[in-house]
Amino acid sequence: MVAPDWQTFAANTTVHGLRYVFESPSRFRRVIWLLLLLGAMAIYVFLVAQSVAKYYSNPVNTEFKEIVPEKGELTFPAVTICNLNRFVKTKINMFENDDNFYKMSLNLSACEAIKMANIHLSCGQGLLCAFERFGSAVAENCNETTRQQIISVLNSTKKPIFNPEEFLSTYGHDFEDMFLYYCRFAAIENCTSADFQPSLTQNGLCFTFNSGENATTVRGTRRAGTSGGLSVILDVQANENTISEFSRGLRVVVHDQGTFINLEKGFNVFPGSHTLARVTTTKRERLQYPYHSNCTQRLIPGMPRYSRDGCFLQCEANTTLAMCGCRIMGIPVPSNSSVCTFQHQFCEERCAESHNPSKCSCGIPCEEIEYTSQVSYSQFPDVGAAKILKHLKAYNKSMEYQRANLVFLQVGFQHHGYTLVTETPSYRLGSLLGDIGGNMGLFLGCSLLTLFEFVDLLWSVLESRADRSKSISSQEQNDPV
Repeated sequence: MVAPDWQTFAANTTVHGLRYVFESPSRFRRVIWLLLLLGAMAIYVFLVAQSVAKYYSNPVNTEFKEIVPEKGELTFPAVTICNLNRFVKTKINMFENDDNFYKMSLNLSACEAIKMANIHLSCGQGLLCAFERFGSAVAENCNETTRQQIISVLNSTKKPIFNPEEFLSTYGHDFEDMFLYYCRFAAIENCTSADFQPSLTQNGLCFTFNSGENATTVRGTRRAGTSGGLSVILDVQANENTISEFSRGLRVVVHDQGTFINLEKGFNVFPGSHTLARVTTTKRERLQYPYHSNCTQRLIPGMPRYSRDGCFLQCEANTTLAMCGCRIMGIPVPSNSSVCTFQHQFCEERCAESHNPSKCSCGIPCEEIEYTSQVSYSQFPDVGAAKILKHLKAYNKSMEYQRANLVFLQVGFQHHGYTLVTETPSYRLGSLLGDIGGNMGLFLGCSLLTLFEFVDLLWSVLESRADRSKSISSQEQNDPV
């Protein structure tokens, strides 16, 4: 029968307290043991539910390690240098009758329109007057009336004849003119102006050292400190200033190769300074869905490596392209679309106001290298450095000119190694089963095998019922009706 089977099970099971519910001599004690058993079971079920919820929340551990490469060589970052001045004064003020006008390829497609608007302006003056917000103030022979006339002429054609990217690239600084013929890497390798690859940004033309572009080798170093990195002397050409970010000097960005150049993450360098940038490296490795990081390994067209900054900018560019039919200056994709110009100004402003970055699917990258720069400055050059420049490079500029124009930039690692930040799952299936089993033993005093005791009880009950059915059928067959 069932009752004897259950009593036998309760007396012998490994579930703590169950036997006392049936075998205690008084009813009061049996009730107390029943309440205790039910309370323990309730707590156990609650904790199991918490463990299961924790397992499906996919928590992670963040681990920090200081890594020194086995081969001893650290990959040196890309160093992008931008002159804060966007346009060279000599180019801006050069007229067509100058022999260098065509040699320097200053004859842009929009130059004819400038002649139609005002014959007293050079092509560069007219374009600067119209292009920059304060153009009428900084361009010679220009006022607000002239500015509106030029814009009106440039907007009169069906297809834009003015290309802002072409204007910035052609009338911006040439690195060869900024380069002072002193450049060393890791104190043993000479570098030249050809090692600095030009790249167009939204703020103008920049030049990147160790970019890895055009099949160039990415340099590495075995030495920490600025002596193990890039050392270069540059001339900011302060006498060529036209318009900048209201200051003169350089913007320097230290970043990973192939990623978007975010000028907002750079630092400014003023003329007449010896600038030391000590770089620390952090490499992050994140987990993909279903973990909270939900990192992405997607690619952005035109950018070899994904970055969140580049993704947000590309998202804004896609919105602008959809609304205005043109691409944002400095964004190479799609290359077959025209660059936004005066004709799109109102649409661009409306697009910028309506753009919502939260609607961009820009997750954090699964692998990312971050460079943090600690920057210090001192005056450059001193008397000794000026003498060395004169002796080795035949540089005869006055000390006044040198301190108003020269920059000695050194970029190197602060220490030999990098910080590796990795995410690992903190609660796997084994942890879940361990918590379930541990709480089972703590509150009920049983284990996984106890479950099979209940299976065995069920089997015994079914067998007992089957035997009873057979016995009843046998008796019915033997008894005559």
